[in-house]
Amino acid sequence: MSLRFKSMFHWKHSKWVIELCGGAALATALASQFYFAYFFLFVTTFYSIGCWLTSDTLARKRQSKPVLYGPDEERLPSAVKTPLLWRLVPTAAMLVLFGFFGLWIRGLQIDKELESLSGWLYPAGEHVDVPCPLAYPDDLVLVCGTNSYFADKFPHTVIAINCDNVLSVDRDVNGRVGITLTILDKDGKVVVDLDHGQFTVNRNNYFKIDRQRSRSTLSVVDQYKQEVLYLHLASKNVLQFRALFNYRGVPIRIDDSHPFGNFGNNSFEGGCLHGGIADVQIGQCLAR
Repeated sequence: MSLRFKSMFHWKHSKWVIELCGGAALATALASQFYFAYFFLFVTTFYSIGCWLTSDTLARKRQSKPVLYGPDEERLPSAVKTPLLWRLVPTAAMLVLFGFFGLWIRGLQIDKELESLSGWLYPAGEHVDVPCPLAYPDDLVLVCGTNSYFADKFPHTVIAINCDNVLSVDRDVNGRVGITLTILDKDGKVVVDLDHGQFTVNRNNYFKIDRQRSRSTLSVVDQYKQEVLYLHLASKNVLQFRALFNYRGVPIRIDDSHPFGNFGNNSFEGGCLHGGIADVQIGQCLAR
């Protein structure tokens, strides 16, 4: 080990460097400054391992058993054991310790991201069989019950009632899927409003948003403890969803028991629908 390497770590104030950097990693993580937290954690880990490998304690362990040679100048195998365990075990222990610290920071980061994702969903990387053939990498299949609905251009209207676009989907350049949908309760009050992926909730109306610790899932429960929206981006091309919303006082439920095929002239079961203006047109709109 070079003298320059030793001089880098073998310093009388090394303890303070490790403690200050470790404290900075903790403080910046709690302050949601995660990039700084990872940087300070890396410095703490790197300096801790370097200080151990150049420490006097390890040097004394190395010198405790001299190397012996036989008459032919061949090293005797039973004469000495290199202090490999003294180097590896503490180093591995530090890596494990700081690795857990890194996972803890990552957990804080995920929690923060789930609060600030503004309704954008990230692909979960799951494999889901769908009846809709994909022509292009950005095609999207919406799955509800036994029905699947195909979108190859964005933004894309999934449900239209009369002349109103009720549910539409969009995709940004990063592959995230954004939903445009307004969920109203039976009194006409907004529970959650999603506009191109950015959701706004009514703080005065009791609800629960559950991301299920997944950047691919969004579940919304209203004040009556019933699920009014469920979205899960199983993969970049498959979006699973359920919804319960009111349109001008009329409740509309979309779930496994009430697929889109129950509405309008597009009624069918277990197939793949590629609509024109909208996949599902409820009522009529002469303007179209």
